Amino acid sequence: VDLVCITVTEKLPFYFKRPPVNVAIERGLGFELVYGPAIRDATMRRYTISNALNLMQICKGKNVILSSAAERPLEIRGPYDVANLGLLFGLSENDGKAAVSTNCRAVFLHGETRKTAFGIISTVKKPRPSEADDESLPVCKKAKCEG
Repeated sequence: VDLVCITVTEKLPFYFKRPPVNVAIERGLGFELVYGPAIRDATMRRYTISNALNLMQICKGKNVILSSAAERPLEIRGPYDVANLGLLFGLSENDGKAAVSTNCRAVFLHGETRKTAFGIISTVKKPRPSEADDESLPVCKKAKCEG
């Protein structure tokens, strides 16, 4: 698991507890907050802000990602607007900017390094040439490929 998506459209049936959240942060997991529902509906806006504030009190803005989950193009906001929404959710100015930029990249790289040997060795499958590819090769190259 690299990213924990938090449902913000309804009241959460649990409270965040500091020890499990701190363990997740130490392991490099990210927490995704979605701002799209806050734009659509007033009650969802209330739940979104409430759940975001609860999470920010526990994780202190570390490893948080703000995303849109937009259903329509008009629900997408610019990165500076999203960083300002982070202020509304309880993030500091620097954490709001990081939630839009550097935290996203860190979570992505964490997932990639988990797939590789600590980010050092990566294996890529090489596709085998098919019969159609052999016809497109010049005669001098065909001999090299067959041998």
